[in-house]
Amino acid sequence: MRLRLLALALALAALALAPLLAAQPGPPLDARTKRDAAAALQRELRDRYVFPDVGEKAAARIAERLGAGAYDAAQTPVEFAQLLTDDLRAVAHDKHLGVDFHPPGGAPPSFGDPDIAAQLRLDNFGFTKVEHLGGNVGYLKLDMFADPSMAGDTAAAAMRFLSNSDAVIVDLRDNGGGKPDMVVLLSSYFFDRPTHLNDIYHRAGNTTRQFWTLPVVEGKRMPDVPLYILTSARTFSAAEGFSDHLQALHRATIVGEVTGGGANPGESVPLGGGFYAFIPNGRAINPITNSNWEGVGVKPDLAVPADAALDAAYERALTALAAKTTDARRKGALDWAIEGLRLKASHYTPPAGALAQYAGAYGPRSVTLKDGALWYARDGAPKRRLIPLAPDVFAIEGIDRVRLRFEREGAAVAKIVGSYDNGTTDESRRSG
Repeated sequence: MRLRLLALALALAALALAPLLAAQPGPPLDARTKRDAAAALQRELRDRYVFPDVGEKAAARIAERLGAGAYDAAQTPVEFAQLLTDDLRAVAHDKHLGVDFHPPGGAPPSFGDPDIAAQLRLDNFGFTKVEHLGGNVGYLKLDMFADPSMAGDTAAAAMRFLSNSDAVIVDLRDNGGGKPDMVVLLSSYFFDRPTHLNDIYHRAGNTTRQFWTLPVVEGKRMPDVPLYILTSARTFSAAEGFSDHLQALHRATIVGEVTGGGANPGESVPLGGGFYAFIPNGRAINPITNSNWEGVGVKPDLAVPADAALDAAYERALTALAAKTTDARRKGALDWAIEGLRLKASHYTPPAGALAQYAGAYGPRSVTLKDGALWYARDGAPKRRLIPLAPDVFAIEGIDRVRLRFEREGAAVAKIVGSYDNGTTDESRRSG
């Protein structure tokens, strides 16, 4: 949670504003402070907001509400900032747009702050987990897009770890955004030719910046490796950009939920009295669709609840790999992994009293029943709990690369068959 809020704050995403504000209510407010902050907000909206006509309407709304006494009841800076934010979004429908408060001497967090940089390092710059899944599928859980000037080495190390994978899953379900330069860096690993990813138009100077994949990356590129990106309603800003760019280029399959819908980058500007407004001064433009995800989010190719997205993407990746392999042993390993996912999804619970029939000796293997659970050991190794997956089928707690199937002769359990993730099996007959 700490990292997600930090990432959202650094991106100044809307989802972070309320928790951050609630943490520091600030001193009581007087009417003059409110008037001055509201006046400054109106000026900044007119001067900076990416769509001048919308900025004018939002400024007029603030002036109207101030004159009507709508902010009189706000007793603290937090309450006032939230009222301003609500009114701004009612007009602009922009989830990046908002007001927050930082006590005198404070300021909105930024990547350049030493304290923030130290915290980011402790959180590994958002690279929460890099894992090798069964079937040779790589998995990266990324909870923010940190500045490559700080996180470039970490990003390169993560991508090296993934580089031998036959498919890759990038999990952005808790990613609130960050720096577009990290979006470019990570995207570059999935292309072997110069590729136009995105444009950002800036109102100031009426300029447009193009974003292309990098000509050089550390380590190996993966241009042909199937890529799956996991999303949720919490996926926001730069994380949406990564998803949008690669989806439009037909380079990734998006799995999960429609994302938060924030595509207008901007900057934090002081309003005086400890108030700051984050005002979007640009807009993303996909060079293929000539649009962006503002207000609508990135729509997944495979829509599933966020908590089911990993299993859904993993199964789709394994199924695609199994369909194209011509190696029998490799196909057996992939089928094993697919079966495991489907067994997990069944949420099987054995009937009361059913576990006792499996207890016994099976050559070098032993199964004992204790406290309502089965415990398994082989060749004198420490016992591990067996987890029921289906009738007669169990996983071994803490060991992901083997399943046990109890086979019968008639009605009686007669042997254990170990089924391994490399497609091989072995068996032990019941001996006691």
